[in-house]
Amino acid sequence: MSDVGETHDRESSDEDDAWHVDYLDDIGIVETTYGSAVNGEIALASSAARIKLGKDKACNRFLINGGGIVTADGSTEAIFERMTKTYHVEYTDPDSRFAVVNPRTEEGRWFAGFFEDLGLSRGWNVRRFESREEAISWLTACSGAILQNL
Repeated sequence: MSDVGETHDRESSDEDDAWHVDYLDDIGIVETTYGSAVNGEIALASSAARIKLGKDKACNRFLINGGGIVTADGSTEAIFERMTKTYHVEYTDPDSRFAVVNPRTEEGRWFAGFFEDLGLSRGWNVRRFESREEAISWLTACSGAILQNL
């Protein structure tokens, strides 16, 4: 993690390095960081934690740090299910921004592209970046940072 973004709240997996979701208080962003393979269970648990923390903090800017992502069986289907049905019901803010830091592996990059394409097809503001710093810059440059429909 770079010096940008002071963490004040954290939700994480039972396995230390699988994933964690942090609220970066000083810049008002919810960041999800993956450290290992993402299967369907991890995809669902981490996105539920991301949604909850965003609502708790009235935040609609999300950084998905996919550097460590290597997809596993069921992850694509789980993300499709979450984005097609659950996100729709649990979290609907048209001003939200999702910045995805590209994973290091080719398989992970495909998965990040799938997430981006699926999000864009649902009218979300999603972009992929090569670095965390670029992603944070894009997220903090936006206006309308607070949820309007809590």
